[in-house]
Amino acid sequence: YEPLERLSAQLTVRPVTSLRLSASRTVGEQLVPLWIQAITQMDPIVPVSFHVDNSTRVMQLVRSGEVPLGFVEVPETPAGFTVEVLRRDRMMLIVPPGHPWAQPATTSGASTPPVPELAAARFVEREPGSGTRAMLDALLPGRRPPVAVFDSNTAIVRAVAAGAGPALLSELAVREPVATGAVAAIDLDDRRLERPLCAIWQTGATPSRLVARILNVIRRTPEPVSAA
Repeated sequence: YEPLERLSAQLTVRPVTSLRLSASRTVGEQLVPLWIQAITQMDPIVPVSFHVDNSTRVMQLVRSGEVPLGFVEVPETPAGFTVEVLRRDRMMLIVPPGHPWAQPATTSGASTPPVPELAAARFVEREPGSGTRAMLDALLPGRRPPVAVFDSNTAIVRAVAAGAGPALLSELAVREPVATGAVAAIDLDDRRLERPLCAIWQTGATPSRLVARILNVIRRTPEPVSAA
């Protein structure tokens, strides 16, 4: 009976039909919805969910094996993982349209404030552990304490638009509010403001066929288009 029992067990085992991944908040808010749309066109359709958190937490989930694949954007390519850089992300300084740093009625939209003036400002910031916060720490390590801290890019944009203070966010997160005039964006023209947007998985682990398929779909998904 043992061979028949093994055969029965094999016939009743169902293939993996869902997948849980993880992404940083910027990726989760700006890119994952596009990825999900592309993933739903796979045949067969595979339900995929994303746990969205800051980059530090995403790396913890991948390192522990809780998710097989994560997506982060941090100042440097993360160590201790197998890493594929999907694109380069650039940080932008945003201020309200009426801020002294902004230049209304110009095509560029804003001026470039000097570093001492930036360091003297009180920023609206992301929480510790965020890749966005790490970028601000690297650019202005001696700045004043933040006026507010949020774990949401959307909340930061709204706070900046309301006049709470300037912020440093991914260009992905500010495209729409800049296009609508809610905030003005300033390109500080500093190479330190570019960071890799990476797919990461455990070193030495071979992605499953399903994970490899999902990653291939993500590679082919077009970049988001800003609102005009």
